[in-house]
Amino acid sequence: MLSQFYKDRYFLLRYYAVSTVLSLLFLGLVFQLRPLNFAPGFWVWSLCLLPLIFPNFVGLVAGNAIALALVIYFHGSHIELWQLTLIPFAIYLGMLNVPTIHNCAHNNFSPKWINRTLGELCSLHLLSGFPGFAILHLVHHQHPDDPHLDPHPNLNQTYWQFLNGLKGSLGRAFLRLYQERWGTGPAATAIWKAMRLLLSVNRVLRALMVLSVLGPVGFTLWYLPSIIANQITYSHINYYTHQSQSDGSVSIVDLNHNAIYRFLNTALFGMYFHGTHHRKCYLFNPAVAGEVRHA
Repeated sequence: MLSQFYKDRYFLLRYYAVSTVLSLLFLGLVFQLRPLNFAPGFWVWSLCLLPLIFPNFVGLVAGNAIALALVIYFHGSHIELWQLTLIPFAIYLGMLNVPTIHNCAHNNFSPKWINRTLGELCSLHLLSGFPGFAILHLVHHQHPDDPHLDPHPNLNQTYWQFLNGLKGSLGRAFLRLYQERWGTGPAATAIWKAMRLLLSVNRVLRALMVLSVLGPVGFTLWYLPSIIANQITYSHINYYTHQSQSDGSVSIVDLNHNAIYRFLNTALFGMYFHGTHHRKCYLFNPAVAGEVRHA
């Protein structure tokens, strides 16, 4: 997909235009076939989804807090025990999305068509598009820890700063990548602005798709914790495995030196063997060839 992005300046605009149309068709079909109780009103729920498109982690948490307040007040008496017991499973699925979409970006599934199909499902969970994730992830592999070219360098930030600013960093990196390839002329700028608008619309529509399928209770209890867990996991892996050295360089390391990391590597197919992942990105589970380097 990186090669398509470099060859066709309309690639992402076309993708998000098609995705927007398909999302609208899906929503129309769902609301015809499966009306749900959106108390206090569907438009109230639509507004509470807007923080999900904010370029920081705080917006995601704010959206979750608003949704949780609505569910407790309007649907709390109808929540059943089995719905609560699924929350840990939803959190794990959000974390599992990280190694899954990474492997899709590197075409590690066989047959090859599975990578695009599964990648799109993973990106639906992330409310973005698979091409965008794949492009930025491949650029990260080409320029790890470069303060100008890496889409998410640590830059001596705290973990909270890295987590809260990750989406903003990715957005700025995408703009820089686009402008370096296609320039800053009127036509290129218009295409970029249209693509960014459709991306924001697409994120809201995808959130509405999830809301329409799961309903307010399922969306709040299952989806929102899973996406929060996903972003925390993704940020934690990228932050703590890229370690600054005394000489100013950055070393990408494998972490497996205590019980917590060993458990996470088992549960997430070796994702904390990140140094090995960078050296051997074709491995579905980099733990099978990881060389442990203690933090």
